[in-house]
Amino acid sequence: MSDNNNQTAKKTVLQIYAVFGASLLLSLVPIPTAAFFSFVFGVGVLIAAYALRKKNDEGSLIENHMTFIIRTIWIGSFFAMITTVVGSIYLFLNIDNAPLEPCMNDLVNHAQNITGLRGLETVFGNCYEPYWVINAHAFITSFAIVALPVLVYFSVRYARGLARAANGYRVANHLGWF
Repeated sequence: MSDNNNQTAKKTVLQIYAVFGASLLLSLVPIPTAAFFSFVFGVGVLIAAYALRKKNDEGSLIENHMTFIIRTIWIGSFFAMITTVVGSIYLFLNIDNAPLEPCMNDLVNHAQNITGLRGLETVFGNCYEPYWVINAHAFITSFAIVALPVLVYFSVRYARGLARAANGYRVANHLGWF
């Protein structure tokens, strides 16, 4: 491969990593619009990676990195499913619904008088704060179980691939899970 072709391949790979990085960063922003764009960028990266991998020769810089990115996304998504199940089980086993009981009794006793969200807010208004205070540790721990392993996985894989691509190198063991 000529030096010019190698630079073009490197530039292409770095562009994909840039969009992938934007997707990862946007996934950390707790705003629905950011989550939407993170998803769109992530799907775009996955589609582009498949298309670029198909267009390039096996063993080429682009094919190597696109395979690495594809595997990162799919394996990371698999890990996310596992951690979501584990975090949900943890939350289910550790949540304390006792602060909601008085409000649930009011709801049952006055269900026919409650119309719309305002009525529910009136019934549950006094229960929200105690519920969140008592369960804050369970919610935070569950979130950590779900998010941290996946965040670490994507961050390490992204940094590893980007560092190799920035130097124009292929990823060693690009078919590995880690």
